[in-house]
Amino acid sequence: MNRNISLLALAIIATASISFTACKKASDASVEPTTSSTSTSTPGTNNPVVSDGVPDIYKKIYGATDIYVDGDYVVIKVNGLPDHKSPYYLSTQWESTMYEAYNGTNPQFNLNPNRISEAKITFRIPMNPKE
Repeated sequence: MNRNISLLALAIIATASISFTACKKASDASVEPTTSSTSTSTPGTNNPVVSDGVPDIYKKIYGATDIYVDGDYVVIKVNGLPDHKSPYYLSTQWESTMYEAYNGTNPQFNLNPNRISEAKITFRIPMNPKE
């Protein structure tokens, strides 16, 4: 499950990056960072902490815990945790807020033995990729 979430996050970021660079005019050869004076959220929420200097396009990323500029790279950190309630939060540190019993109509449903766990993943994306 964590691998699927990681692959999905990577696919979303890659798609956003490709869309962003594919739509640039020749005169837009490099991305200049924008500045903001405050963070937009706190870690562990749906909105990431976005540091000063992060280009606006990266501020749209959902589910990251931290986004910041490190030299010529934008660094995006995620924890891999779903933001919705699930039966797989049972017996985890998030059980009190994120656990929800199965409420479907499938009489054959069986909870598998796996549980949701945090996976700290860091993406480093060049601010000015070269072809």
